[in-house]
Amino acid sequence: MMPETIADYELDDGADPFARQNALFREITRINEDLFTQIDITHVGHQGYDVSRNDYGSYSYSKQADPPDTVFLKYNYTTVQTGMAYAYAKVTNADYLEVYQNNGAQLHKYNIGRQPYITPVGYFEAGELINLRCTMKEDAKSGTANIYFYQLNEDVLKKGYEQIQNGGMTLTSFSDTKLTGTVNPQQNGVLYLSVPYEKGWSVTVDGQKAEVLSLFDAVCGVKVDAGTHEIKLQYSPHGFVPGLGIGAGCVLILVLLYLWEKKHPGTEEPEQEEQSEEITETEEIPQDSEIKPENKEVADLLDAYFDGKNVQIPSETEPADDSELLGVYFNNKDFEVVADEEEEELDLQESKIDEGDNDE
Repeated sequence: MMPETIADYELDDGADPFARQNALFREITRINEDLFTQIDITHVGHQGYDVSRNDYGSYSYSKQADPPDTVFLKYNYTTVQTGMAYAYAKVTNADYLEVYQNNGAQLHKYNIGRQPYITPVGYFEAGELINLRCTMKEDAKSGTANIYFYQLNEDVLKKGYEQIQNGGMTLTSFSDTKLTGTVNPQQNGVLYLSVPYEKGWSVTVDGQKAEVLSLFDAVCGVKVDAGTHEIKLQYSPHGFVPGLGIGAGCVLILVLLYLWEKKHPGTEEPEQEEQSEEITETEEIPQDSEIKPENKEVADLLDAYFDGKNVQIPSETEPADDSELLGVYFNNKDFEVVADEEEEELDLQESKIDEGDNDE
């Protein structure tokens, strides 16, 4: 548990990240001791640069007129106690931060050209010399350097941990998206949850919805009164519920459209039928009653064709007297119709045979 004032705490935007850590530690634990101890430089060993100090950890540099082939910024520190040491380096136009012990072998090499961060330097005995060397880009002529070196106070860290543990949450169940547990703080405060803050988290205290706090722009927290309480923390992706509602609305619209079509079938079919009837009527072949008297001979030929008579449409080399009349009948298209002479001869022979049989 943390004091209620932590909900309104704002991190200091100062350049020294260790100073911010110390201030935050005191605010959370109410322990008026520093978590990190500041170590000042013992001496420097820059090569190819002139460096001036502005404040602790703050420097300005400029390249010498005739620098050697190898150039770098170098800061040396002497540890004051046994324990872990940490460094922070933000240097313009720098590539790497190299860590050496007693000017000997290299211990670590960190890329600080992309983004500065607090880096563990190592565990040392009191009185050891630690060398921090910044390798520079070839075109680095001038700029600023922020170099900080601190040692961790482990005994203070333990006291702060014990303080925060009082009234902590006891988990009863958990999954990737849900945490459930109980707390029993002795006084009102803010429950610190080591869960990265996102907008999708929701929390209930004893079944009542509560506000999810964003502590230090990093983790989740919730205000809890003294006494025993059940805490439920659940995650749902931001925008999931509105998206689910939109999807359900789309499905409902499709169902309504389906029911409407089922209740009113074929609303557009009559128009299609009317159009097809109009097309059929315009393509019908005229009846005999519509044929003019001068086209009667052509009509007789067509009747004979549909009665099984052999009416031929000859090639262009076979002229026929009725071609003009048939062309008029078929909307003035150039068709030619001739009688089949062979068919007529066969009919004539058959009629003669029939007559002979009758005479006998």
